[in-house]
Amino acid sequence: MTVENYGLPWYCVRLTTPGLLWGKVKRTFKTKMHLTVRSERGETVRAGTWCSRRDFLFSWSALSPIGFFHNRQWQPALCTYPTDDTALKHCLSNRRLLMFGDSTVRQMFSYIHARLNMTFMTMNWVGKKWHRYTGAEREDSNFQMSWSPHGLPLYFFESGRGVSRPVHVALDEVPAGSRDIVLIHLYAHFHYHHPGVVRNNLRLIVRSVTHLLQRAPDVVVAIKGPHSFGLKNRFIGGYWGPTYADIIKDEFSGLYDKVAYLNYWDMSIALHLNDVHPDAYGVEKMTQMFLGYASTESFQLRQ
Repeated sequence: MTVENYGLPWYCVRLTTPGLLWGKVKRTFKTKMHLTVRSERGETVRAGTWCSRRDFLFSWSALSPIGFFHNRQWQPALCTYPTDDTALKHCLSNRRLLMFGDSTVRQMFSYIHARLNMTFMTMNWVGKKWHRYTGAEREDSNFQMSWSPHGLPLYFFESGRGVSRPVHVALDEVPAGSRDIVLIHLYAHFHYHHPGVVRNNLRLIVRSVTHLLQRAPDVVVAIKGPHSFGLKNRFIGGYWGPTYADIIKDEFSGLYDKVAYLNYWDMSIALHLNDVHPDAYGVEKMTQMFLGYASTESFQLRQ
């Protein structure tokens, strides 16, 4: 069975012993804290350097906070990026975007699909919770995009070998000379397993990313870090986040200057996300940050 899953373990047994893994206890801090923040009227602080022109090394080493919300707009402290539709279309023209991950990445796929009025290349979704590989395109800008569920462990309704493959397997298929944009995310579905499971997957991904950048140096690779969320549908919420962030940073330590790290922790805390799935506003802000690192430099120089 392991051979059938590209050398990685299967996760196909659900324990039936009551209370062995699951608990419904929710502990809430009852003490309230009132905080007053004063600033000059209309004054904000915003980074002046474009994200894609800055060495990706800074995305890994930045200290918290990496930004803040002001009047419902995210103000990044590390670097800035365009957020309008014109910038979005220019960024993605004549390229292919490959997105690997869970339903939170599928939300980002849906955001771009709607903003650019794209056409499905694969079967049209019959609902919001689509669990299979999906491709879309916009012919007038020669842009194609795909979303693929990451490999096991994956707790979708459909999660067999025919639905998902390990991310590193797909990365190895990207051809030499490609200019693809790649987004990778492993997080929530790994919560029910020892952190060593996500580490083993990341180790294979790092190997494949290294080879990919050697044969296709113009590829842009970004890995989406953990986000904070409450207890609505996960028994410990997003508390694994810092641990998983440390694992990601440890495994990608040799690629800091070549891969962008999307740090969504401060943003998601500020949004007070209760559900593992960010709301539409959160998805918009997270997607804009990601595309900021993938934007073409030629467009930004004209701003």
